[in-house]
Amino acid sequence: MKTSSLYREKAITFFISGIIAVVLLSAILPSCKNDVQTVLSLDVVDTLPEMTARDIEILYSEKARVQIKLISPFTGQQIGRGAGTIIP
Repeated sequence: MKTSSLYREKAITFFISGIIAVVLLSAILPSCKNDVQTVLSLDVVDTLPEMTARDIEILYSEKARVQIKLISPFTGQQIGRGAGTIIP
């Protein structure tokens, strides 16, 4: 009698696992789509700064003497096309 009960429990567990797998696959597979416009929009060049900082102070020195001192409340640095540092 215990052997029959054990097989029944395994069969029920296998059946429930199968149902869960089917439900998960039916939820995952339709969500995979490759719309051409969506894929092409991922190639757009980002124009946001790569690095920003607030309340900065930059010292340029030559032979241990400060030549230029830049103080700014904000700065942004871009990399790539139009690269440079923006210091208002």
